[in-house]
Amino acid sequence: FQLPKYWTISTNADNGIITGGGYYKENSIVTLQAIPDEHYHFVQWEDGDTNPIRQIIVSGDAEYTAIFAIDSFTVKTHGEHGTISGGGTYEWGTTITLKAIPDEHYHFVKWGDGNKNSTRQVIVSGDLDITAIFEANEYTITLVGVNGVVSGSGTYQYGTNVTISAIANEHYHFVNWNDGNKE
Repeated sequence: FQLPKYWTISTNADNGIITGGGYYKENSIVTLQAIPDEHYHFVQWEDGDTNPIRQIIVSGDAEYTAIFAIDSFTVKTHGEHGTISGGGTYEWGTTITLKAIPDEHYHFVKWGDGNKNSTRQVIVSGDLDITAIFEANEYTITLVGVNGVVSGSGTYQYGTNVTISAIANEHYHFVNWNDGNKE
Protein backbone atom coordinates (compact mmCIF):
# COMPACT_ATOMS: atom_id res chain seq x y z
CA PHE A 1 0.00 0.00 0.00
CA GLN A 2 1.44 3.38 -1.07
CA LEU A 3 0.06 6.84 -0.26
CA PRO A 4 -0.48 9.09 -3.28
CA LYS A 5 2.13 11.76 -3.84
CA TYR A 6 1.12 15.41 -3.82
CA TRP A 7 2.95 18.16 -5.63
CA THR A 8 2.85 21.95 -5.60
CA ILE A 9 2.02 23.85 -8.78
CA SER A 10 3.22 27.42 -8.25
CA THR A 11 2.29 30.34 -10.47
CA ASN A 12 3.99 33.64 -11.08
CA ALA A 13 2.74 36.68 -13.00
CA ASP A 14 3.26 40.43 -13.07
CA ASN A 15 0.36 42.53 -14.41
CA GLY A 16 -2.09 39.65 -14.21
CA ILE A 17 -3.09 36.53 -12.32
CA ILE A 18 -2.99 32.80 -12.95
CA THR A 19 -5.77 30.53 -11.75
CA GLY A 20 -5.23 26.85 -11.08
CA GLY A 21 -2.09 26.82 -8.97
CA GLY A 22 -2.12 24.79 -5.75
CA TYR A 23 -1.40 21.42 -4.18
CA TYR A 24 -2.38 18.41 -6.34
CA LYS A 25 -2.23 14.64 -6.35
CA GLU A 26 0.28 13.15 -8.80
CA ASN A 27 -1.15 12.53 -12.33
CA SER A 28 -3.97 15.03 -11.76
CA ILE A 29 -4.94 17.10 -14.78
CA VAL A 30 -4.85 20.76 -13.84
CA THR A 31 -6.08 23.71 -15.89
CA LEU A 32 -4.08 26.93 -15.60
CA GLN A 33 -5.47 30.19 -16.94
CA ALA A 34 -3.53 33.44 -17.37
CA ILE A 35 -5.79 36.47 -16.86
CA PRO A 36 -4.31 39.92 -17.56
CA ASP A 37 -4.92 42.99 -15.42
CA GLU A 38 -6.91 45.79 -17.01
CA HIS A 39 -4.98 47.43 -19.89
CA TYR A 40 -2.66 44.44 -20.27
CA HIS A 41 -2.78 41.37 -22.49
CA PHE A 42 -1.38 37.87 -22.30
CA VAL A 43 1.74 37.31 -24.44
CA GLN A 44 2.90 33.78 -23.57
CA TRP A 45 3.96 31.39 -20.85
CA GLU A 46 7.63 31.47 -19.96
CA ASP A 47 8.14 28.16 -21.82
CA GLY A 48 6.81 29.74 -25.06
CA ASP A 49 3.25 28.35 -25.03
CA THR A 50 0.97 31.11 -26.38
CA ASN A 51 -2.39 29.74 -25.22
CA PRO A 52 -3.57 31.55 -22.06
CA ILE A 53 -5.43 28.40 -20.94
CA ARG A 54 -3.41 25.23 -20.64
CA GLN A 55 -3.75 21.82 -19.07
CA ILE A 56 -0.89 20.07 -17.33
CA ILE A 57 -0.45 16.62 -15.84
CA VAL A 58 1.02 16.90 -12.37
CA SER A 59 4.24 14.90 -12.12
CA GLY A 60 6.21 16.93 -9.61
CA ASP A 61 6.59 20.38 -8.14
CA ALA A 62 6.48 22.96 -10.92
CA GLU A 63 6.29 26.69 -11.43
CA TYR A 64 4.48 28.36 -14.33
CA THR A 65 5.07 31.99 -15.23
CA ALA A 66 2.77 34.02 -17.47
CA ILE A 67 4.12 36.99 -19.39
CA PHE A 68 1.80 39.97 -19.90
CA ALA A 69 2.41 43.21 -21.81
CA ILE A 70 0.74 46.58 -21.56
CA ASP A 71 -1.80 47.35 -24.28
CA SER A 72 -0.64 49.65 -27.09
CA PHE A 73 -2.79 51.93 -29.20
CA THR A 74 -2.42 53.89 -32.43
CA VAL A 75 -2.85 57.66 -32.59
CA LYS A 76 -3.62 58.76 -36.17
CA THR A 77 -3.55 62.45 -37.05
CA HIS A 78 -5.01 64.27 -40.04
CA GLY A 79 -4.95 67.86 -41.21
CA GLU A 80 -5.33 69.45 -44.62
CA HIS A 81 -3.10 72.53 -45.06
CA GLY A 82 -0.92 71.67 -42.07
CA THR A 83 0.90 68.94 -40.23
CA ILE A 84 0.39 67.38 -36.82
CA SER A 85 3.20 66.06 -34.68
CA GLY A 86 2.63 63.40 -32.04
CA GLY A 87 0.94 60.58 -33.92
CA GLY A 88 2.21 57.03 -33.54
CA THR A 89 1.86 53.93 -31.38
CA TYR A 90 1.86 54.33 -27.61
CA GLU A 91 1.32 52.25 -24.51
CA TRP A 92 -1.91 52.66 -22.57
CA GLY A 93 -1.74 55.56 -20.11
CA THR A 94 1.04 57.44 -21.91
CA THR A 95 0.62 61.21 -22.00
CA ILE A 96 1.46 62.50 -25.47
CA THR A 97 1.67 65.99 -26.93
CA LEU A 98 -0.08 66.75 -30.20
CA LYS A 99 0.90 69.91 -32.05
CA ALA A 100 -0.92 71.37 -35.08
CA ILE A 101 1.43 73.26 -37.39
CA PRO A 102 -0.25 75.20 -40.23
CA ASP A 103 1.22 75.47 -43.71
CA GLU A 104 2.30 78.91 -44.94
CA HIS A 105 -0.73 81.20 -45.46
CA TYR A 106 -2.93 79.07 -43.18
CA HIS A 107 -3.76 79.11 -39.48
CA PHE A 108 -4.97 76.57 -36.95
CA VAL A 109 -8.68 76.83 -36.04
CA LYS A 110 -9.42 73.85 -33.78
CA TRP A 111 -9.25 70.10 -33.36
CA GLY A 112 -12.09 67.92 -34.60
CA ASP A 113 -13.30 67.50 -31.01
CA GLY A 114 -13.58 71.28 -30.56
CA ASN A 115 -10.39 71.87 -28.54
CA LYS A 116 -8.89 75.19 -29.68
CA ASN A 117 -5.34 74.78 -28.34
CA SER A 118 -2.93 74.09 -31.19
CA THR A 119 -0.68 72.21 -28.75
CA ARG A 120 -2.42 69.80 -26.42
CA GLN A 121 -1.77 66.78 -24.28
CA VAL A 122 -3.77 63.57 -24.53
CA ILE A 123 -3.66 60.48 -22.32
CA VAL A 124 -3.71 57.39 -24.53
CA SER A 125 -6.57 55.10 -23.51
CA GLY A 126 -7.49 53.58 -26.87
CA ASP A 127 -6.98 54.05 -30.59
CA LEU A 128 -7.37 57.71 -31.50
CA ASP A 129 -8.10 59.28 -34.88
CA ILE A 130 -7.87 63.07 -34.55
CA THR A 131 -8.12 65.86 -37.09
CA ALA A 132 -6.73 69.39 -36.95
CA ILE A 133 -8.75 72.01 -38.82
CA PHE A 134 -6.82 74.72 -40.63
CA GLU A 135 -8.19 77.68 -42.60
CA ALA A 136 -6.62 79.98 -45.12
CA ASN A 137 -5.42 83.35 -43.86
CA GLU A 138 -7.32 86.40 -45.04
CA TYR A 139 -5.64 89.28 -46.79
CA THR A 140 -6.98 92.74 -47.58
CA ILE A 141 -6.69 94.21 -51.06
CA THR A 142 -6.96 97.99 -51.09
CA LEU A 143 -7.34 99.68 -54.46
CA VAL A 144 -7.12 103.42 -55.01
CA GLY A 145 -7.97 104.99 -58.31
CA VAL A 146 -6.57 108.33 -59.38
CA ASN A 147 -8.73 109.96 -62.03
CA GLY A 148 -10.91 106.87 -62.27
CA VAL A 149 -12.92 104.26 -60.44
CA VAL A 150 -11.50 100.93 -59.25
CA SER A 151 -13.32 97.82 -58.05
CA GLY A 152 -12.26 94.63 -56.32
CA SER A 153 -11.15 95.95 -52.94
CA GLY A 154 -11.94 93.68 -50.01
CA THR A 155 -10.74 90.95 -47.71
CA TYR A 156 -10.17 87.54 -49.27
CA GLN A 157 -8.91 84.15 -48.19
CA TYR A 158 -5.48 83.14 -49.43
CA GLY A 159 -5.74 81.45 -52.82
CA THR A 160 -8.94 83.23 -53.89
CA ASN A 161 -8.91 84.53 -57.45
CA VAL A 162 -9.93 88.17 -57.37
CA THR A 163 -10.86 90.29 -60.35
CA ILE A 164 -9.92 93.93 -60.09
CA SER A 165 -10.80 96.60 -62.57
CA ALA A 166 -10.03 100.23 -63.28
CA ILE A 167 -12.32 102.52 -65.26
CA ALA A 168 -10.82 105.87 -66.20
CA ASN A 169 -12.78 109.07 -65.77
CA GLU A 170 -13.85 110.95 -68.86
CA HIS A 171 -10.87 112.45 -70.73
CA TYR A 172 -8.45 110.02 -68.98
CA HIS A 173 -7.13 106.61 -69.92
CA PHE A 174 -5.79 103.72 -67.86
CA VAL A 175 -1.97 103.63 -67.70
CA ASN A 176 -1.01 100.88 -65.22
CA TRP A 177 -1.32 99.56 -61.65
CA ASN A 178 1.35 100.60 -59.16
CA ASP A 179 3.04 97.18 -59.56
CA GLY A 180 3.68 98.02 -63.23
CA ASN A 181 1.01 95.70 -64.61
CA LYS A 182 -0.75 97.31 -67.59
CA GLU A 183 -3.75 94.99 -67.68
